[in-house]
Amino acid sequence: GYYMLKKDHRIKLLPIEEAKKKTVILERGLVHKKITTARVIVDKDFLLYTPKLKTNYLTQGFTGALKLNMGLLCDRERLWNHNFNIDEKIVDLLEVGFPDFIATDAIEISMGGNQFTQHGRHLGLVIMARNPVAHDAVCANIFHLNPRSIHHLRLAHERGYGPLDLGEIEIRGDIPLE
Repeated sequence: GYYMLKKDHRIKLLPIEEAKKKTVILERGLVHKKITTARVIVDKDFLLYTPKLKTNYLTQGFTGALKLNMGLLCDRERLWNHNFNIDEKIVDLLEVGFPDFIATDAIEISMGGNQFTQHGRHLGLVIMARNPVAHDAVCANIFHLNPRSIHHLRLAHERGYGPLDLGEIEIRGDIPLE
């Protein structure tokens, strides 16, 4: 439905590698001191993230809104320090990629195994949030994971990007978290 969205709302769909670039100095970056990304992301009016709810063994069991920031980087920067520094790298990118709104597809989720062997399960939810750390903390809890044990979430919380404790997150909806 992306091309209908493009047509109906006159938006531009463009791979990041083909967009005009802008280099941003990161004031709080530990792995990245600067990044080059699409100018439209840096000069944005509104940043919307639409992750798919799934587990991921490479990021301590879960990947959500914060991990989407890897998509801000062009190939060369994405691969640089994509190792034991991945969690710090993900948090560094929040300085540029802090979404204004997150709408997560949790209708059919993927869980267990790895990205090639996961099994689908019907959950029937759409999860919406305005803070990516709080969003990912709630999603981690859906999988019965402790958000503090997911390194990039803990680091983002420690850098002041958002809460991890469910008691500090307003959760509303017609289906209880339990």
